[in-house]
Amino acid sequence: MIRALLDPSPDMQIAKRLVDRYGVDGARTMVRTLCAGMSNVEKSALAMHWPFWARPKQIPPAEWRSWGNLTSRGWGKSLTCAKLITSEIQAGRARTLIMSAQNLTKTEAVQVEGLIAAAPPWFRPTYRASSFVLEWPNGARAFAYTPEVPETIRSENADLAWLSELQSWPKATREEAYSNFVFATRVRGARTLWDATPKKAHPILKRLLARAEKNPTKHFVVRGSIFENPHIERAALEDMLEEYGDTQKGKEELLGEMLGDEDAIFRQAWFDKSRRGLPDRLKRRARFIDPAITSDPRHSDSTGIVDMGLGLDDQVYVLANESGKHRAETWAQAAVDAYVRQDMDLLWVETNRGGDSHAALLRVVARAKGLELRELTKDEAPVRRPGIVNFRGVNTKRQKAARAEGAAALCEKGRVTFLVGALGDLEEHLCSFDGSEGSADDDIDAFVHGCHELAGLASDKQDAGAAFVGLTEVAAQVTNVTRAPGNLASLLGGLGGGGRI
Repeated sequence: MIRALLDPSPDMQIAKRLVDRYGVDGARTMVRTLCAGMSNVEKSALAMHWPFWARPKQIPPAEWRSWGNLTSRGWGKSLTCAKLITSEIQAGRARTLIMSAQNLTKTEAVQVEGLIAAAPPWFRPTYRASSFVLEWPNGARAFAYTPEVPETIRSENADLAWLSELQSWPKATREEAYSNFVFATRVRGARTLWDATPKKAHPILKRLLARAEKNPTKHFVVRGSIFENPHIERAALEDMLEEYGDTQKGKEELLGEMLGDEDAIFRQAWFDKSRRGLPDRLKRRARFIDPAITSDPRHSDSTGIVDMGLGLDDQVYVLANESGKHRAETWAQAAVDAYVRQDMDLLWVETNRGGDSHAALLRVVARAKGLELRELTKDEAPVRRPGIVNFRGVNTKRQKAARAEGAAALCEKGRVTFLVGALGDLEEHLCSFDGSEGSADDDIDAFVHGCHELAGLASDKQDAGAAFVGLTEVAAQVTNVTRAPGNLASLLGGLGGGGRI
C-alpha cells in the first residue's frame, strides 16, 4: 500500500479520491489507519510526498513550457511552486534555478524560505545570503534576484525560472526584468513557473493569458479562488467576504478573477491608439494637484500630481505623473519649482480638503523665491507673466464618476495623449476605475481635472457671442435676396402671416 501511496505519477491524487469516496472525516480515518501500520521513515516520506496531499490544480501537466498560477490570495500559489521546484531539483531535471519576487526582501522571505520549508529534511538546501545563492545537497543552485535591478538578471542561463507575485513588480523596471528572465531561460528544456494575484489591465499578465489561450498545450494557466483552500480559517474568510465581497478588490483577491475593462470608465485601447511623442511646442502647460488629507505621509492618502499640456492642435498631453505620499511642504515646493522650470501657466489645486491653506502654503513658497502667487477665478484664463505664479483653487462638488465621464469621452475620441515613457501607475489606475467613491484615486482626480481645464470642460462662463453665431451669414443671405427682383416678396411670404412682418 505504501508504494501505491508514494507513486510518483501526478495523476494519482489519492487524497482527493479518498475524500470523494469517504468524505473528509472518512478520509482522515483512512489515513490514520494507514499510518498506524507505517514506520517513522514511511510516515515522513508520506508527509513530504506532495502529489498525495496536493489538490488537483496544484499538479502541473506532464509536459509544459510555462505554468502559471493566476489565483486569489490564500489559494496556495507559493507552496505549489516551491513543492514543484523541489521535486524537479530532487529528480535531477533542473540544476539551475533563477527566481524573483517584487523585491529582494520578498524574494528571500517568500521564495528562498519557501523552498527551504518545502524540502524534505534529508534534502534541505542551504542559503548563502552574501551571494544570494541557495544550494541543494545534489549541487543544484538557485539564484535570487530583484526586478528593481533588472540588468543583474542577465548573468545566468537557467533550467527553471520562478517569477513570483508578478502583479506587484515595480512598473518602472518590470518589463526589462521580465524580458531578461525570458532570455535567461533559452537553453533546451528550460521552463518557467509564475504566480500572481489578478490585477486589472496589468500588461504582462494580459500577455501571459493571451499566450496560454493561443497555445494551451505548451503554456498553462491555473485559475482558482480562496474558497478552494480548506486550510483557510472560516471566520476570517467570512470577515473578508463581508468587507470586500462585492468589490473589485474582492473579485480579484478573493475570487481570483482577472477583470477586463468592461466595468471601467477608461479603456487601455484608447490610450494605446493615441500615444505619441512630445510636440515641439505647447500652447499651455500646467500642474494639477489633488492633495492628501494630512501632511504626514505615514498616515495619509497619496497626493495626486499630474503634469499636462495643451498642444497647438488642441490635443491634451499627459506629460508626467509625480503622484505619491508627499508632505504638503514637499509638493508645494516641487510645484513652484516645476512651474518656473517647465514654463507652466497654472498650478491647479483641488481645495475640497484644506481650503485656503493650499494657497497660503504656495504663497509662502513663492515669496521665498521672489515670486508672487496670483489667484485666478474659476473661469479666468491664465496668462504667463514674469515673476507671477498663477494659481487656481477649485472646490469640486460633482461626484468623481460624473467628472471622469467627460474626461473619458475626450480619451475615447483620441483627444488625450499619454507620452511614450513611464507615467507611473496612472494608466492602470484609470483602466481599473469604475467610478466608485472612497477608492485611492488621487492621481485619477488630478488627471480628470487636467482634462477638464485644458479642454475647456470646466468652464461655466457663458459665451456672449454664442447668441450671434450665424447672423453674419443670415445678413448676407438677406442682402442677396433683396437685390434679386421678385425674391423679396417670396421671402416675406415664406415667413407666414400673409407676408406681414
